Amino acid sequence: MPKVPPTQLFAKAITRLRTNRNLSRNAFAKECGCSPNSVRSWEEETASPSLDHIWSISEAMGVSFDVVLGKEGKDEYICLTGLKSDEQNTIRQLVQIIRNAHK
Repeated sequence: MPKVPPTQLFAKAITRLRTNRNLSRNAFAKECGCSPNSVRSWEEETASPSLDHIWSISEAMGVSFDVVLGKEGKDEYICLTGLKSDEQNTIRQLVQIIRNAHK
C-alpha cells in the first residue's frame, strides 16, 4: 500500500473538519485565525501549514493534533467546543469505553 503524503492527509482532515461543521472556508479561517487563502492552499495541497496554524486549528475545532494532521484514521469527529471540561471528559471516556468494547 503506497504511503500517503502528509500534505494530503492534512488536506483531507481539515476539509472534513470544515465540512462536518458546515463551515465555509471564510468561516473556518476566521475561527482558526488564518486567512481563507491559506485554507484554500492547504485543501488544494499547494502549501503546508505552520505549527502555529496546526495549533490554532486544533484549539478552534476542539480536536487533537492527530486529527488535524489526518493521523487519527477515523471518519467521524465529535466537536467538543463549547462544552465544559467535565462534559468533554465524560464524552472522551464514553468513546474510549466503546472503542475498547470493539477491540
